[in-house]
Amino acid sequence: QHYFIQSNLRMSRLLFSLILLLPLVLSENYGNIRTCGTKYVKPGDDYTIACRTDHGVLTRMYTPAELDSIPSNEELMRRARNTASRTEMEGEKTTTINEYENATKGVDDGLYTCIVFHGHGHDPLMSRDECEVIILDLCEEADCREGQQCVADYEAGTYECKCEEECPFVFDPLCSTRCEQFMNECHMGVQTCKDGLERGIGNKGMCPGRVEPVIRPVDTDIISDDFGETVVLTSGVVDAGTPPVQVKWEFYHEDGSPVELISPPADPYQMTVTEDNVGTYRIKVTQCMEEETEVVSEYRVWVEEEIEDREYNNPEFHHTCSMYPGGAVEGFNGLGTYYDLACTHVLAADFRPGGDYTNPWFIYGTFDQMNGKTALSHMTFYFGRGAFEVERGWIVHQHGVKMVLEEGVEQMVADSECSVVFENFHLKVECPLFTAMYDGVMSGHIVMKPKVEDPYSPLKKKSSNVGLCFDARSGRRPNWQVGKTGGKCEVDTAEKPCEESLPECSLSQPPSDLPGYTDLDWTVCGGGASVGCGELRCEGHTPTQMQECALEQAARVSCALKYGREADLLTQDVSCPEDRCEWILQVVASGCPQDNPPHKCVAGS
Repeated sequence: QHYFIQSNLRMSRLLFSLILLLPLVLSENYGNIRTCGTKYVKPGDDYTIACRTDHGVLTRMYTPAELDSIPSNEELMRRARNTASRTEMEGEKTTTINEYENATKGVDDGLYTCIVFHGHGHDPLMSRDECEVIILDLCEEADCREGQQCVADYEAGTYECKCEEECPFVFDPLCSTRCEQFMNECHMGVQTCKDGLERGIGNKGMCPGRVEPVIRPVDTDIISDDFGETVVLTSGVVDAGTPPVQVKWEFYHEDGSPVELISPPADPYQMTVTEDNVGTYRIKVTQCMEEETEVVSEYRVWVEEEIEDREYNNPEFHHTCSMYPGGAVEGFNGLGTYYDLACTHVLAADFRPGGDYTNPWFIYGTFDQMNGKTALSHMTFYFGRGAFEVERGWIVHQHGVKMVLEEGVEQMVADSECSVVFENFHLKVECPLFTAMYDGVMSGHIVMKPKVEDPYSPLKKKSSNVGLCFDARSGRRPNWQVGKTGGKCEVDTAEKPCEESLPECSLSQPPSDLPGYTDLDWTVCGGGASVGCGELRCEGHTPTQMQECALEQAARVSCALKYGREADLLTQDVSCPEDRCEWILQVVASGCPQDNPPHKCVAGS
């Protein structure tokens, strides 16, 4: 009986709901309107815009030029009510097609507004919808590779790069410069269109059996006594193999000009040394254009200048590279450069120090976003058989274990010839061939050993030197990136630095108190600080107090290291807290928790 009563109650509720809804269903009093949303049109084309409604009495389309003449919503509702009161006619399901000719950018693009009066008995009485017309040649700036054809889809507002895949059925075999067999030249062109790899015709007919080449790479300095002397350069190819190797000569002028491709008349190449051809010659040898087996030779041609008549006080110059907040790197050449940095990059390395392949060293830098700007979060060191890492918060890791440090007490790192100490708000790493310093939050420095004997000789990059501190030209990955490169680690080498000119960011300074060196580019310090300052303030961004302090501190330390001014490492920075413990606790809090921090400051004291 209880079940019967409950069932009757549910049935009563259902019938009551249907009775309430019945007038709405019978009167069909809901209006509906739909236009195009967004419509892409090629300049010069004719186009149409449809205004669809399920109940329409009057329909009107306003063009972008008529936007100012559209009545207000209040006026439109008044007119809709007048229309409904004058007529009892039923609204019809209609589609109004509006036709336009010769689409002109800047004239016909914009919002097209459709107004519909739904008529008597409908709620709402009036509806409106907008269609945005974008007049654009979708293929005008398409980044299709050579050989690809841009196919535009104006319905979706997208384009696709397609390759012509139909080739004549003609047997005219050839072997490409990548040692690939093709039926004819058309098929080779289709493959090039698809993969975008450079290739040409190696030989007509079938690909020959492959014979490995014999190559003896060269890495040497050619020091000429004077201009006018003849020197000899060779690619190092002893036997070109089958198919013959491809040889590419690149020339990097010592003034930093863009790389220049040259075609020596012969190999070996005899040339007379002049001011125009002093620099680095890099010869790349490949077979079948395989980059993974590429052999590189390098000659550094320069002239030994007379220095007996120069007067200088033999200051403590050191080749220094610094990483600043905002993605700025001041290289060993003294130039400040912005890089798009994400995750891990090679900062500096020598995989053959002194010609010894068995004792290479590498320094990696890991970057993340801190307060919305790029910051150095880790420095990883590989020296000898040892590997260890310093990270944000002044933490030192080796083999997954945190080292316990005491301020001012130097400790050796196991399995390496390096030591580490926490002093002057930095972790200082001392290794036989370099010194490194990390501020524990977002900046770092690398100093090459020994000190510079002749300040008039900038650091000469060897073929075994790699990393951003030397340049970004020779890495196989963008900006010398290592490890992951996708997702949040993806970098854009085409990204431009902030070009705003700000007086407060003119931080570059020559060694004014060292007479005779002010015209030497590499001895200038602060170029990276200027770039970093601009990045922190780009597009009106206001740096945080931590960013300001880290930047000012990094600029001071970079100059102190480059000029050998130990006393400057102790200076108080204006942008930093006056209470040293306040800054120390801020930095420690920015890193991972640690039970034994390398300081004696206590929070709240």
